[in-house]
Amino acid sequence: MEMKWCVKKVTAMEGHRLLCQFADGSQKIYDMTPFLDMPVFRKLKSVETFHSVRCDGQTVYWDEMADIAPETLYKDGLPVTVLQN
Repeated sequence: MEMKWCVKKVTAMEGHRLLCQFADGSQKIYDMTPFLDMPVFRKLKSVETFHSVRCDGQTVYWDEMADIAPETLYKDGLPVTVLQN
């Protein structure tokens, strides 16, 4: 059974934020800024490196760097609300 917090799509945004779409259809924005001084994420200060983010159907990752627990992205991400006319 697939967990609701499995990341199905990720888009890098300005300001070192990630737009994540989850298995349950929800979309959340996760701000990576607070983590950029941690050794494992320091290389992500480079906008080019940050925008190389990928999704493997479970979570997000960058080549040769640590990933982020999908539960964290789901729990701590800010929900995206879509305005409809």
